[in-house]
Parts: sequence; structure tokens; C-alpha cells
Amino acid sequence: MLLVLGELAAIALVVAVLRMTDEEYFALGYLARTERMVEVAPRWYQAVTILMQVWIWSEFLTMMFNKKRRAIHDFIAGTVVLKGRRPNSAVEGDASDSVVRASPGAPHRER
Repeated sequence: MLLVLGELAAIALVVAVLRMTDEEYFALGYLARTERMVEVAPRWYQAVTILMQVWIWSEFLTMMFNKKRRAIHDFIAGTVVLKGRRPNSAVEGDASDSVVRASPGAPHRER
């Protein structure tokens, strides 16, 4: 979802740059150019940026306020976060903790 919204935002900014003249684009500083690009961007650019913010904050809030620390994309994909030792460590006896994503119905093998 975030990838699609990001691509739409990028397309809107490309359209905005194409609406500007070369003289206008190069005469403006970074911040002024960014403000001008937002002004000349298509109308749907604002909606896309709002949707991106809603998605990002909902991911964060969902993850922070559920017991298993699952984000929205985890619920959609049906994955869970497992904390523990890395099953395939490169160094024998490596006790580093890692986060592993697994499907809830997948079999878990102990080593």
C-alpha cells in the first residue's frame, strides 16, 4: 500500500516539475522549489500525501497497541513476530537475538 502511494506521489511531483519552466525551476532554492512543486502538483497529490500519513501512523499505532506487536501489514499477510535465537547462525554458538517473521500456521522446528 505504501509503495503504491509513494509511486503516485512521485508521479504527481514529476507532473509538477513538467509544469514548471526551466528558468523557474533553477531560479528557486530547494525549499522554495519544493513549495512551488506542491502548488503546481495535481489536485490528487494532497489526497495521496494524506493517505500516506494515515497509513504510516496507523501502522505505528497498531504495532504499539497490540500485545504481539503486529502491524497492519502483519495482519494482512497473516504473519507473526517471533523473538528468539536466530535458527541459522553463521557462527556456532552465536546467541544473538533476532526478529523472525513466520506464518501462524507454519510448523516450528527446534534445533
